[in-house]
Amino acid sequence: MNIFDFLQTGGFPFETDTLHEMQAAYNIFNAFGALAGDKTIISGCAVTGSTVSDGVVYLNGEVFNFVGGNEQATVRIIETPTSKVFEDGSTKEVLKKRHVTFASGVGAINWSEFTRLDSLKNINSRILPPGTNPQLYSGAIANIPTGWQLCDGTNNTPDLRGQFIVGYNPNDTDYNAIGKTGGEKEVTLTEQQMPSHSHTGSTSTNGAHTHTHQRLKVATKGESKNDAYYRVHGSDETGTTSSAGNHSHTLSTNNTGGGQGHENRPPFYTLAYIIYTG
Repeated sequence: MNIFDFLQTGGFPFETDTLHEMQAAYNIFNAFGALAGDKTIISGCAVTGSTVSDGVVYLNGEVFNFVGGNEQATVRIIETPTSKVFEDGSTKEVLKKRHVTFASGVGAINWSEFTRLDSLKNINSRILPPGTNPQLYSGAIANIPTGWQLCDGTNNTPDLRGQFIVGYNPNDTDYNAIGKTGGEKEVTLTEQQMPSHSHTGSTSTNGAHTHTHQRLKVATKGESKNDAYYRVHGSDETGTTSSAGNHSHTLSTNNTGGGQGHENRPPFYTLAYIIYTG
């Protein structure tokens, strides 16, 4: 900001160009309002019942005094010119007093669009300290912003590489401490994890059956020298084996399957966890 030194002897040349510079220096204060953003209540404007107190607001790139009153739906910029008589006898506007107040008409803006600027102290109290709030990051790892670090277990950061996050639960031993890990990418089922089931098979226990065969009748008729001889006579007969044969079989199925683990994850999209370290 420019500095004016009016406390000098010898008659300060208080010309219009000096006043112009003073006004230009004043405009720099509008830049501070831009930090708050458009349509912001910088101070004051306290609501008591249906009345709003005086204050300061930022609107359309300028800082304005706000003249309070009975709350209405809209506000607008009020401009009041002041004229002075010059040495040559002419009258000209030399000052435009401008403020914002409740009013309707051309250029009116809804009062509900204004937001109150919180103090930096209150804002700072809501900011988590460094190292406590991991954030998802979709950029290149080589371009992680200054002050942030990949959550890879180094420099006291949590190692969140390839990890899903689960909420803390003091009533569950799996989740009752910050930093606990668990779970498997793949799972091979054990016998205890398989649903209860059975396999069935059967064979007939009725094994009774018969076989038939023919047999010849023979009779001895005499001897010839040293040998006996026989002569077949009569009709053939049929014999039948016993039909007993009931029995059972023990049935075993063949082993199958490879005993490999199966996918244990939902569909995923990879992002990086980064954390602010200061």
